[in-house]
Order: sequence, then structure tokens, then C-alpha cells
Amino acid sequence: KDRSPLVREAAAKNLARLGYRKGAASLATAFGSSQNRKHDAVRIAALDALGRIDQKKSYFKKFRKVFEKDCGMDIRAAALLFGHAKDRKALKLLGRWLESPRPSNPNSPSNPPASHWAKKHEMWLDARQAIEWSVWSITGELLESPSEVAEWIIADEERRKKERRKKSKARR
Repeated sequence: KDRSPLVREAAAKNLARLGYRKGAASLATAFGSSQNRKHDAVRIAALDALGRIDQKKSYFKKFRKVFEKDCGMDIRAAALLFGHAKDRKALKLLGRWLESPRPSNPNSPSNPPASHWAKKHEMWLDARQAIEWSVWSITGELLESPSEVAEWIIADEERRKKERRKKSKARR
């Protein structure tokens, strides 16, 4: 709650370094705080720390809306959070962001103007490395397109089903 954004950023980084799990709620609050709204470094540090110290919890529901808003730094921070937490629920969303956003039907009159797509592309450029790293962190593989991510998800679900069957047979 210090007035200085530098102090708030350092506090978030120290919580991550110390692995202080009780600070998770404070970090989530710090990200959404109106006091930090204009300070990207504090928001990124808060989500990064949250992912590092609370890897057992899925924050996908709470932070997936960040990808729908127009802020590249927040997308980067959320991607890092999902990657540190190895949050499989976020994988499909991250996969969609592996490619630059573009209109599904470029000739449609209902498309937003070119400036909208230029802004989306700029956000994607800001967040691309974090998204690629997060996909790698979750899957353990270098996946480069949404279709590769979709294939990986299907293969992973099949592998998990086989493992569950083996465990249930072993219990009998």
C-alpha cells in the first residue's frame, strides 16, 4: 500500500523470491488495484509473483478476461502467471494468441477499422514471448500454432485417460 510504485513492485518481487504463499491474495488484489492501474511494472510483478508462489491454484477464471481487454502488458503478465502455475485450463486461450490477431473475414463490412487490428497486433507483439514461454512451460514442448496446441490437448487428454484406467485396474 506504499505510495511509491517502485516500492510496490519490489514488494511483489520479494514475495515471489521468498515464496510467501500467504501473500497470494494481496498480489491478486494489487493487480486489480486502482492505485496500480497506470503502473504496468507493478501489475506485471504482482502476477508474476502470484504464479511463482501459488502454483497449485488455477487463476484462469479470474484473469482470462485480461486477454479480452486492450492492454498488451496485462496480457503478458497473465500469460506469465498461467505459465508459472502450469495452468492447463489456460492452454487453449494461450494457443489462440500464438498467432497474430486478424479478422476472420477480412472483406466483411462489420469488421473493425484497420487501426483496431494494428492495436491488437501491437498488443500481440508485446505479449508474444510470454505467451510462447507459457505454452512451453505448460506442455514441455515448443508449439507454434493454435492447431498444434489443439492437437497436444487432445493427445494429453488421451494420455491422462489411459493413466486413470491403469490406476483403476491396479486398485482392483
